[in-house]
Amino acid sequence: IVVLGSRSSESASRAQVIAKHKIDGSRLARHTTLANAFIYTPIDTWDVEDVWKLLRGAFRYAPEYIDEWESPWGGNNRPLWTLYMDSSAQGECPLVIDESTPSCGNSRFGCWTCTVVTKDKAMESLIKNGEEWMSPLLKYRDLLAFTTDPVNKDTYRNYKRRTGKVSYQYAKDGEDRSAERKHVPGPYWLKYR
Repeated sequence: IVVLGSRSSESASRAQVIAKHKIDGSRLARHTTLANAFIYTPIDTWDVEDVWKLLRGAFRYAPEYIDEWESPWGGNNRPLWTLYMDSSAQGECPLVIDESTPSCGNSRFGCWTCTVVTKDKAMESLIKNGEEWMSPLLKYRDLLAFTTDPVNKDTYRNYKRRTGKVSYQYAKDGEDRSAERKHVPGPYWLKYR
């Protein structure tokens, strides 16, 4: 069983993926690639405010002597708050005191080389808020994103696969199999690796 902190409120596509793989009558979901594995998402119905309330200690999970921001294992969650605050284009993160107060933390975090999003707004905000050492990383990430644009792939990607074969997209069900197919690029040219 793989435990993930995925939440349906993160995005419409995340909600769709969570719902698609859920097992009826169970808190588990099927793993998309591992046949004998399951996924458990204990906070899938939470929104971002619920996450910050827990991290801030607003949901009391222990005796009253535990300070705000302290976790049950003794760590302090304040630096995490600061990281999200610095990566937010809002410039500040209000404390969640009641349900009407908007929280912080809508910045997208993950692999810094991810090219799923066009711009890494979190990294841009971190640089803007004093983390200049990240500038070369952002420049490299933006170059990677540029190479994934279909218009640019011929410049950066070999026309052959690593096996030496040239690949084309398969015809989908109902499509004319004799119609011209789109070329599937191979790995990056050696000079760009």
